[in-house]
Amino acid sequence: MRVRSLVLFGAGYVLGSRAGRERYAHIVEVAGKAAQRLRESDLARDLATNLADNATEPTVRLADYLQNAASSGSRRPS
Repeated sequence: MRVRSLVLFGAGYVLGSRAGRERYAHIVEVAGKAAQRLRESDLARDLATNLADNATEPTVRLADYLQNAASSGSRRPS
């Protein structure tokens, strides 16, 4: 009985640790994508602000477009 318990514990430990590593890798991947979207959104806002500061009519429209895209969180089509 004791050997059987140890074998079952060992199998559960190995399978659980493998699943844990896969889940950790998935979490890191998702967090990286979220961070990239935040950086892109911040970049778009900064660009829109700089364009608005040096505004002519076309740059105002571009700044408005970028500001709307950054605030709505829209992404480029893939």
